[in-house]
Amino acid sequence: MKIVVYPDKILEQKTEQVRFPLSKEDKDLSDEMFKYIKNLDHLAAGLAAPQVGVSKKMCVISDGENIFMKLFNPKIDFFSGDTLEMTEGCLSFPNQFYIINRSGKVRIKYQNEKGEWKKVNASGFFARVIQHEVDHLNGIIFTNKKGAIKTSLEELKNEKK
Repeated sequence: MKIVVYPDKILEQKTEQVRFPLSKEDKDLSDEMFKYIKNLDHLAAGLAAPQVGVSKKMCVISDGENIFMKLFNPKIDFFSGDTLEMTEGCLSFPNQFYIINRSGKVRIKYQNEKGEWKKVNASGFFARVIQHEVDHLNGIIFTNKKGAIKTSLEELKNEKK
C-alpha cells in the first residue's frame, strides 16, 4: 500500500461520503487499510483513505493496544472542554513530529461495514487518534492545528528518558 505524502493536495481536500451497501472497491480498500495498520505493530494508530489517495470518508484506527476499528462517515459529535498536549506523528509526514493540544475526550458517530450507525466514547490517546484521522477526512492536516509546535525525533527520545 502506497502512502500519500504531503504536499499532495488530496491531504487538504474534504472527502466524499461512503455509500452503502459498500462497493467491492470500498470493502477491499478498508480491508487493505486495516491489514496495513495491524501489520505496523503499533508504529501507527490510524490511517485515513486520503492517505492512500482515495477521497472518501473512511479510516481505520487503533487505541494503540488491541482495539482496531473501521470507521465509515465518522463525525465527532462531542468534544470535552479539557485538552491534552501530546506529540503526534503522521504517516503522510515522514519523520515529522508536532506537539498538539486536542480534546481529552470525544464521542464519535460512525457507520460500520453494514452501514449501521454506532457511537463510541473515547479518551486519552484513543480520542487523539480519532481526532487526527477525522481531521484527515475533513482536509485538515495536523501541522496546521492552532498552536502546533514542531519537535524532533531526538527531542522525543530525550523526553522518554
